[in-house]
Amino acid sequence: MKLLPILFSLFLFSSLHGQAIHHVAGAKVPTDNKLISLQDSIVNNAVQDLLKRSPIPGLSIGIYRMGNSSTYNYGEVVKYGNKLPSANTLYAIASISKTFTGILLAKAALEKRVNLEDDIRKYLNGAYPNLEYHGQFIKLKFLTNHRSGIPFSLPDKPEMMPGFNNDVIPWATRVQEQYHHYTRNDFYKDLHLVKLDTIPGSKASYSNAAVQLLSYILEKVYKEPFENILKDKITGPLQMNNTKITLTKMDSVHLAKGYDETGLELPYTSDLFLGAVSIKSTVHDMLKYISWNEKENDKAVTLSHKSIWGDNDYYSTGLNWQELHSNGYTVIWQSGMIPGFQSFCVFYPGLDLGIVVLSNESEKTLGRNLESMINQIMPKLDKRVVSLP
Repeated sequence: MKLLPILFSLFLFSSLHGQAIHHVAGAKVPTDNKLISLQDSIVNNAVQDLLKRSPIPGLSIGIYRMGNSSTYNYGEVVKYGNKLPSANTLYAIASISKTFTGILLAKAALEKRVNLEDDIRKYLNGAYPNLEYHGQFIKLKFLTNHRSGIPFSLPDKPEMMPGFNNDVIPWATRVQEQYHHYTRNDFYKDLHLVKLDTIPGSKASYSNAAVQLLSYILEKVYKEPFENILKDKITGPLQMNNTKITLTKMDSVHLAKGYDETGLELPYTSDLFLGAVSIKSTVHDMLKYISWNEKENDKAVTLSHKSIWGDNDYYSTGLNWQELHSNGYTVIWQSGMIPGFQSFCVFYPGLDLGIVVLSNESEKTLGRNLESMINQIMPKLDKRVVSLP
């Protein structure tokens, strides 16, 4: 992918809530980017190109490089609220949540609590004859690479899909209304109604419900709530103290508001999805997560990166990670989008390098534009990096 030209902008100095803030000439986008280093300029030029295409309310970027972490914030936590995001602003990280669940599955496998080849029905109460096709069952690992055959979400209703009826009623509102009284028992009832139409593992079909189910399975395996397992196995040891599903009143003060492309404030997504999309985090915490993953010193992390589908010479998937291989180097990443938020978590094994991007808007073209921004930044920091596809 061709790099966009580097544009140098003049900045005006101002103050917001006692912080030193720059405003981009013309665009009037507040930022704490000090524009001192070459990296600062590389990031800023890429962000300004992004904002021309996607004028999102708020954006936080973290770069991990050679053992050092840098953060950059742009825009607003709340539209018209005059408050710049920070490294400790909470965002819903959407489907990046799935990578935590994949690592937890890897830990359970290494602890001999599960086998990745197991039939998922081993961990379900009651009979589910519907969860096989021509005698072939859904393996645990298929819950992490969108090849289980389980629908996008449960209940499996058209109105639960983005774009239904041209989003006359916003997707976020439809999901919120559906899950207002939805319970785990309802989920299992709907799981009984699933009809597989192909051999599990053979066809890609994106599924939040599959990882939601895996969250429930991990709870059964460990006999603990998912959030306790998450804290015990990952966020606690890494001191990711602001990475969680359930927020306190104090946490909520630091939570960004989410919007669609029209500027409409969207309701937050239900926590019932657990390890599928419900985790919130900060750039500060996610930089710790990137460093941990990039180093691959933990056997569970390494296992989660190991290919379970695809071509190791080009594209493959691990346990909820996507991987691209080129010229002896690899990029591993996951992106996320739920109503109001879009995100990227990207790292390059062996290069001591990674980037996290968190934003408080969801719209159809933003994901591609964030990807382009990352591809504009990272090759300038290390020419060996593999660009996102």
